[in-house]
Amino acid sequence: MDHATHVPCGPCAFKNIRRKSVVWCPACGEGLCESCLHHHKASAASRKHKVVVKDLQRVPSVLFSMRQTCPDHGLTFDMYCDIHEIPLCSKCIADHKKCLRMLPISYVSRNSKFSTKLWDIEHGIAHVLGNIEEIIRKKEDNLESIGDEKSNIETEITNLREKINGYLDNLQDKVLNDISVIYSKCSMDTENFLSKIEARKRNIESIAQNITCIREYASDLQTFLLTQKLESDFAKEQESFVSDLSDADLEEIDIHVSFNSNIFSTLTAITSLADIDVIRYQSTMSKLKKDIQDECSDANRSPLANIRLLSRTPIVTPRDPQLKFLRNCVILENKEILFTDDSENRRLVWFNADGSHKRNIEMRSEPYDLVNHESNKVAVTVPREKAIFMFDLSKNKMAGKIVTKNFCYGLCFCDNKFVVSVLDQGIQTLDIYGKILQTVPMNVEKICNIHTSQDKLYYSEYDSSTVTCSDLYGNCIWKFRHKDFTGPLSICTDICGNVYSVGYDTDNLIAISPDGKNCVFLLQEKDKLFGPTGLYFHKKTKQLIVCSRFDGQAVMYDLVT
Repeated sequence: MDHATHVPCGPCAFKNIRRKSVVWCPACGEGLCESCLHHHKASAASRKHKVVVKDLQRVPSVLFSMRQTCPDHGLTFDMYCDIHEIPLCSKCIADHKKCLRMLPISYVSRNSKFSTKLWDIEHGIAHVLGNIEEIIRKKEDNLESIGDEKSNIETEITNLREKINGYLDNLQDKVLNDISVIYSKCSMDTENFLSKIEARKRNIESIAQNITCIREYASDLQTFLLTQKLESDFAKEQESFVSDLSDADLEEIDIHVSFNSNIFSTLTAITSLADIDVIRYQSTMSKLKKDIQDECSDANRSPLANIRLLSRTPIVTPRDPQLKFLRNCVILENKEILFTDDSENRRLVWFNADGSHKRNIEMRSEPYDLVNHESNKVAVTVPREKAIFMFDLSKNKMAGKIVTKNFCYGLCFCDNKFVVSVLDQGIQTLDIYGKILQTVPMNVEKICNIHTSQDKLYYSEYDSSTVTCSDLYGNCIWKFRHKDFTGPLSICTDICGNVYSVGYDTDNLIAISPDGKNCVFLLQEKDKLFGPTGLYFHKKTKQLIVCSRFDGQAVMYDLVT
């Protein structure tokens, strides 16, 4: 963040008068001139405020633009919603009446200068800056090393040139020129890389400097409000830094020369004195990049102990003479909800955003899984039909069909491609027209439910009671089993990388850590969870739907991580 060249007097600015401040009041969040300081000390509301009288130019300019009042209502912030992580004024509170964790903002902002979150940001900055310094040092050392190699090669070429006749003059010049060109490119690439890294370093150091300034000049409330911005700024710098680092940037360079052993016997046939090779190899800098990526992932990772389910909202399905077997579900862009009913009803059950029943979509056979792959369009797997059906909800008609080689079950949509589990085939990746792009064979007969997130594939094995995480090519990363969790079906992940699955046989909902090593049970039979089958997590609203096979039960929760 930038610093102000001068700090204007806040009360005077309100009266459209320009005066330079002589002190800064962290409690008021504004500067004061000599005249206003006198009134400030005399006022009962502000006479106990401590003011800063030195180095006003170090006050971050962001403090001037930061709002301490509600932008919608112009009122001061009174409460803080822990679920949505936003400050609220007295009028905003009405919009959060269903949120169970609202705290006085004076309480949550107390001692925010010494908060763990602010310390974590500083720790992350120090870690990233340390890695940047190490990368700079190694690249500078490498640049010096290839400079030495260049000198050695030039000496070898010069010594060789002295042993042969003048015919090789042109060849010598050619090789020397090649070396210079290669070295210039390597040098230029390295210097450009270092320049880019230095710029990123300065940005991160600026954030660190602002934390120091905020601790000295900002109030607790300002610090609390700015901490989220600092965290966001630092996260962006981290992500930008990682994205800027290509594998090629982190490679170290050697310049090697290979001389022709037949140079004297076939002098007239030689067109090149030597071959120059640039050898790139992985160095410890690649590990530094991974450390930064891990630091970024850890910052966004939520401990399992913090996960809570709040605001239990039952979704009432229409009464029918036949039992409803809700299998899977999806929340659409407009927050409407679709369920697959794989009982004899053979239909999709459609609900409005307010939870009221909208209508049903009848099908010829029992639907299994579904995904919202386009706006107002869903794709549905129908095992008995050995096909994926596309429906246009806005036009109320079928929009396409993809035929599979066998019964198809779990379905998800990733990078404009369908990923589907097919009986006896494995997990297949299809383009939107149904062309098979990749098949990941499985050593089990049937994989019912699958889920993709970023570069990972998750799937449940009902018979072995196993939840597996692999890369998109099927290489196993971890497997999870628990004696109190059997018959896993649907799977989903949250924004922190935690994995959720339901145990159909054990009537429970479980959260698994991103590394697959730990778990916590969120719902069990005592919570009136019977025969759970489907899960869906909406990442924008942070809502989790759990549906059951028996009698069409479904419940929506607010998920707090």
